[in-house]
Amino acid sequence: MTLSTAANIDKKEEYRKYLSANDSLPIYLQDWYLDLVCGKDNWNVVLAYKNNEVVAFLPYYLKKNRFFSWIAMPPLSKLHGPYIKEGFNSMRHHHALIDELLDQLPDIAFYQQACGYDFRNWLPYLWRGYVQVTLYSYVFNDLNLENILAGMESDYRRRIKKAERELMVRHDLPYKLFYETLIKTYERQKLPVPFDPVFLEKYYQDLKARSLAELFFVLDQENNVQSVAMLIWDKHCSYYLLEGTDPFAKDKNAGTYIKWLAIKYTKEILGLNRFDFEGSISRRIEKIYREFGASAEPYYVIKKYNSRLFLFLKFIQNYRQYGKLAQW
Repeated sequence: MTLSTAANIDKKEEYRKYLSANDSLPIYLQDWYLDLVCGKDNWNVVLAYKNNEVVAFLPYYLKKNRFFSWIAMPPLSKLHGPYIKEGFNSMRHHHALIDELLDQLPDIAFYQQACGYDFRNWLPYLWRGYVQVTLYSYVFNDLNLENILAGMESDYRRRIKKAERELMVRHDLPYKLFYETLIKTYERQKLPVPFDPVFLEKYYQDLKARSLAELFFVLDQENNVQSVAMLIWDKHCSYYLLEGTDPFAKDKNAGTYIKWLAIKYTKEILGLNRFDFEGSISRRIEKIYREFGASAEPYYVIKKYNSRLFLFLKFIQNYRQYGKLAQW
């Protein structure tokens, strides 16, 4: 197969045209979503063509400071990385397409992207000196609610049934209340809040205006907020994006209940059949998702340091922020 990359074109505009005719791709790859989370001038895309048709692309978030440029994961984006159009993702085409995409990336000090679940062959990256770690998300691919309830740990079923009698859910409370409850989770663990409050509110309001987001508030019988969550979705899947629980909440079933409510909402209100917990490297959180009965789906996080100075500074930053050096 002879591949050609069109020259002298506005790649971002070509990408927008491609998405306008292929709007069923995951929300994290949509141009308007990248405009929102990266800023319109802070992301770009590389494309590969066959017979003047886009058959592969790699959008990226380009960060800069006075000394370095690097590719990082966009905020509030679980997966990113290269995408190859159906019909061109066989081994016959895969390596050449990935090579063509990587050849077009700008000169950078560092690269890191978490690839989509369908991306299974990272050898073209390996041959160029990149490294990879496999992480897992937990996903329901068939939202048969009876089967999910029957398949989860019995203690979770007990908590849900008790919560249905004693707790209530609302979606119409102020965003400010959602955020105040959310950050208590980070404050309790003495962790930095990983997003700017102004940005997060704008993010939610934008997705809400597109009918692609909903807030969940679980309250006790005295109308005290016990737990909150934000669910977003696209045409095929919902994503359990954020959750927070008041550390002083009296009801310890709220955290379990709010997850169940998000799953039910996905099936009964959105009419979708796929729900993504989005995973966690925390052993405690992973255990909860696993015992809920969701299936583990692997995905690759690929990175490469092109600057030793950037690597050193990154290690120092991690040590100051987390009290330890990065593991890889």
